[in-house]
Amino acid sequence: TTGEVQNRAKNLLGKFAIADTALVAIAALWGQFLYASQAMAWIPLIIAALAFIATVMMALRGSEWGTLLAHSVGIAGAVAWIFTAMAPNAMKSSIKPEFSLTIWDASSSQSTLAIMLVIALVVVPIVLGYTYWSYTRMPLKVTLEELDENPGLPWDKIRQGASFLAES
Repeated sequence: TTGEVQNRAKNLLGKFAIADTALVAIAALWGQFLYASQAMAWIPLIIAALAFIATVMMALRGSEWGTLLAHSVGIAGAVAWIFTAMAPNAMKSSIKPEFSLTIWDASSSQSTLAIMLVIALVVVPIVLGYTYWSYTRMPLKVTLEELDENPGLPWDKIRQGASFLAES
């Protein structure tokens, strides 16, 4: 967005970013000490923490692309931390450790994985190509000048109890 909406979002960012990052840090440390069974889980946790701190710094400086990149790295680090902290389990049992669902038990069969690999090799490039195309063809920001004067549902065509999607 641009203009007033962008300014309001930036003002809210300044008020909530540091508190939000602190709360996420507390929750992550709690999860690390409570659930992580491997010391290797510290690596993606530290990467995620540094990336989220960089996200706040970039956002407060006004660097939109830097904020997006740092936040993306932070999310990837957080996901990697979750899997590293739980490894070799996909789901830990709260009753007995022997009842935990391991990654091996949770995975699909070899034939299913082979079929999904072929499908992914075909579909992922199509999705990436469409995403690239849409970002290069469509504007990155929406401005008030681009919006219709009366956006939303066509209220003059809606009758009580009738479908507004039907042509009349």
